[in-house]
Amino acid sequence: MGNRLSWLANIERAIIGAPYCVLCHETSSSLGLCAGCLNDMQILRLDENQTCPGCARLSLHGVLCGHCQTHPPPTVALFASYAYQPPISTLLYAYKHQHQAVLTPVIAALMVEHAPPWLGAEVIDEILVLPMPLSRKRLSMRGFNQSGLLVDALAKHYCWPVLSPLRIGRIHRAAQSTLKQAERLRNVRGIFKINADVKNRNVLLIDDVVTTGATIAELAQALKKAGARSVWAWALARPL
Repeated sequence: MGNRLSWLANIERAIIGAPYCVLCHETSSSLGLCAGCLNDMQILRLDENQTCPGCARLSLHGVLCGHCQTHPPPTVALFASYAYQPPISTLLYAYKHQHQAVLTPVIAALMVEHAPPWLGAEVIDEILVLPMPLSRKRLSMRGFNQSGLLVDALAKHYCWPVLSPLRIGRIHRAAQSTLKQAERLRNVRGIFKINADVKNRNVLLIDDVVTTGATIAELAQALKKAGARSVWAWALARPL
């Protein structure tokens, strides 16, 4: 595999259960992932040549899809590193719903390994990184903000300044995953209140998985109304 996931190798000691794979429990020489699961994840990598830069859906030659051409998104770009399929989806389910916060270094490292092509662009100068906020009720129910943990790890790697998600008010609504697409758009309308100074800042939103993109779009609009210069978004995975 060469140096493909060298950063992941450096965080093996942070994984409980190493040297066993956190997915299939086979012996793992490094990373907390066995070679088979790691190879499966590489097959799921998405890139700018096969996805729409506006919504991260599949798009031939990486051009803006028809929907984004007729309905320009409020984000400059949205990138998903991997397709939301096993074993990525298995990893995320354990992370979010089985309270496996110990997987944070693995997930963050997978994102670093396949980062957005625009991440080093000049437009990302003066960046302010924001994890997707949770409502107080959902944060209390889950016990942690999975996107917040990811941002902490990514910010340490990239030396990014972080905007606490606690500075963003979010009204509690039904979980997006329980709703149909049209209902998701209505469900997130007006749910965010920006309680931070983001004027003239480039904001990078980080989330674990993006589906319709409705929540990211709503937050991006709220940030731009609060004076943000531009808003970008990066997620670990997206369903195809």
